[in-house]
Amino acid sequence: MTLAVALAAGAGPGESRKRSRESEQDDLLTLERVARYPPPGTRVPVNFRFSDDGRYLYFLASEGNGVVRTLIRQDVASAERQVVARPPQEGPETGLTPEEVLRRERQRIQEKGITLYGLAAKADVAVFDWRGDMYLARPGKDALRLTETPSSEIDPQVSPDGTRLAFARDGELVVMDLATRAETRLTVGAREGVSHGIAEYIAQEEMDRSSGFWWSPDGTRIAYTEVDETGVPVYPIVHQGKPAWEVESERYPFAGGPNAKVRLGIVKATGGETVWVRLEDAGSDFYLPRVRWDEDGTLLVQVETRSQKSLKLLRADAATGAATALLEDRSDTWINLHEDLRPLRDGRFLWSSEASGFRHLELRARDGALVRHLTSGDWAVDRLEGVDEQGGWVYFTAAKDGPLQRQLYRVRLEGGPIERVTAEPGWHTVTGSTPPPRLRASFSRTAPAGRSA
Repeated sequence: MTLAVALAAGAGPGESRKRSRESEQDDLLTLERVARYPPPGTRVPVNFRFSDDGRYLYFLASEGNGVVRTLIRQDVASAERQVVARPPQEGPETGLTPEEVLRRERQRIQEKGITLYGLAAKADVAVFDWRGDMYLARPGKDALRLTETPSSEIDPQVSPDGTRLAFARDGELVVMDLATRAETRLTVGAREGVSHGIAEYIAQEEMDRSSGFWWSPDGTRIAYTEVDETGVPVYPIVHQGKPAWEVESERYPFAGGPNAKVRLGIVKATGGETVWVRLEDAGSDFYLPRVRWDEDGTLLVQVETRSQKSLKLLRADAATGAATALLEDRSDTWINLHEDLRPLRDGRFLWSSEASGFRHLELRARDGALVRHLTSGDWAVDRLEGVDEQGGWVYFTAAKDGPLQRQLYRVRLEGGPIERVTAEPGWHTVTGSTPPPRLRASFSRTAPAGRSA
């Protein structure tokens, strides 16, 4: 490769040898390269998502060699790429509230520029936040600034039809009409230690749940959490590396100490009274690791005991708040959380369980009854990646063919033999879109370099 570049540039033998030596130096794994950010080999596109019609694949990537990320979309058919939005301006990211700083830390975000974005489920509309304000991404145009307030907007999520935007500000949940920019505050009562629509520390740090609210599929309602941390002790953090000592006070739930009290409510997107989901059977000390809407307008809620030895799946009525238990997973040690709950159009749903000692996929009836096991064996499903309901296929990744690689497989919804989809050896990461059924798979291995398809 070095020789070809040198000849193309018209370089002489001496220059060619010099560039060859420089290339060899670049290939050396030194302590400096290991400690540098981003680490070698990690400057790759991230946060892949398909548009609602499957025509475009959205992702974040650096346009150069730095860590400033841009929102890009690629035409699936032609592979043509287009910049959807660039950061409005570069430089130090100022204006972040303490809550935003903590969210970035808990999500391990160290990059600059556009680090997160929201995409409508049923419209080609994308939004992102930048330095505490929200922007509407417009392909071929400058990003449109939606807010300019003293307070920061947190966790912007666009409605399924792309007409409204929900976010948290000053501990309250707010909805904006994107056409008029008129705002409607959906909650009241936030104060120091009490917030609405913001995930608490344990949910963000320990359970991989960074959001505290969820749009219903039809966009008429929003489920949200109310978090009361007033009983959690305040812990002082002393920053001694600054010119003057600075003390930061945070509420920290110590092991065995009081946790935040969390309630789950449902409110109309146009405003009104909150319907509280009745979780009395969960007791007074529990976690809400996962919340998801079903297509029929009911709410699927996962409730875990503080001991993390029991995980229940509940179905809640959005109009009354009444909740019915569908199933319970138990363990003598602890329950590993997962993202494998997938409601189907016919009312059934997919679930995964480690009851056998290995995580495997199950098809469940609407009431939670087991229909059939879809996978089994002395190997574990890593993640449910997508469902092609029309074709009758379930796609998942697993280390079925050995612990040093993760491959993409598929199995029929009605059961049958498992088929391997990916061919290259290595570790595959998959992004799915249904409908239409599309999958993006990337893989990494020692040599050659990883690729995306």
